[in-house]
Amino acid sequence: MPTVIGLDIGHTSYRAVEIDYKKIGGIKKPILTKALICEACPGDDPKKSTENLKEFIKGAGFSTKNVVLSLPESSVFTTILNLPFKTDKEIKGYLEIQGGKIFPRPLAELVYSFENLGPNEQNKEEVEVNVVACGKEIVEKLMEIARTVGLKVVSVESDSFSIVRALVRSQKLVSNEAILVVNVGSVGTDMMVVRNGNVRFSRNVSLGGNSFNKAIAQNCGVTQEQAEEYRRSYGLDAELLNGKVKQAVLPLAETLINEIKRTINFYTTRNTFCTFNRVLYSGGAVTMPGLLSFSAENLGMEVELANPFTGLDFSPKILAQKEKLINLGPLYTVAVGLALKESI
Repeated sequence: MPTVIGLDIGHTSYRAVEIDYKKIGGIKKPILTKALICEACPGDDPKKSTENLKEFIKGAGFSTKNVVLSLPESSVFTTILNLPFKTDKEIKGYLEIQGGKIFPRPLAELVYSFENLGPNEQNKEEVEVNVVACGKEIVEKLMEIARTVGLKVVSVESDSFSIVRALVRSQKLVSNEAILVVNVGSVGTDMMVVRNGNVRFSRNVSLGGNSFNKAIAQNCGVTQEQAEEYRRSYGLDAELLNGKVKQAVLPLAETLINEIKRTINFYTTRNTFCTFNRVLYSGGAVTMPGLLSFSAENLGMEVELANPFTGLDFSPKILAQKEKLINLGPLYTVAVGLALKESI
């Protein structure tokens, strides 16, 4: 299992994780060796952004140049098909012939992959196939950035696959149980229904950390930067700052809950044998005080904060940072999942 860097390219920061492997009792165990955030990397000036990333990579002292990159869900087309085929060769042939009816763009303009999820539970004569596609220009742009800063791209994948790999590997699921993973980023929220370790349905909602920041800035008369600090510090706590921050973010928190309910209802009406007992929150905006208890109360189910470091040993060099990193866990979910990709 090669050592790789998982690089999550976000809108407000880049997150990088390096995972090595150590043989313990004949089994290779993943070891977290580095977990870093670059807030200077994103920006409106591509040249400056690339320079900042280059300095970040240089200063991080990674032991490898191999990297797995993330593709934001907003740039990815995902669908699940029910097909009467058994082999990957048959599935690939079908996609190449029928691609014009499946994909939003000509197949020649896309990079795509698929995963056979196994028999359709409602029709055993068919298999469920998860198909993911992205414009070639997006992948090529990411690969060019990586090459410019001295990294070697070994793979790219959508955020949803990375998130599920990082979180669900440590979850114990019962038969027919589904988990809803809610990844709240800076500009949007990805909701993923996960069953048997696979994404069965996903959707994107145009509500993210920036939406909360804007509402706080308007209600409290502060800058966007100060609003972000207020969101992180006060959130839905009515006792702090005279409840002004809660007053600003409450309507958006209610919208988020309604979208979660909508996602669950949509899936369960089409898969009546499925039950949801848990929601997993991930992403940089979910550490807002009060969000977990508010969500659990309004959803009537268990709500957990993501800890992508579960099941990973910490290198002695970063052991002192363990508590801090776990508190920041939701920020690192995608990066951890990317770094674990080559171990599967």
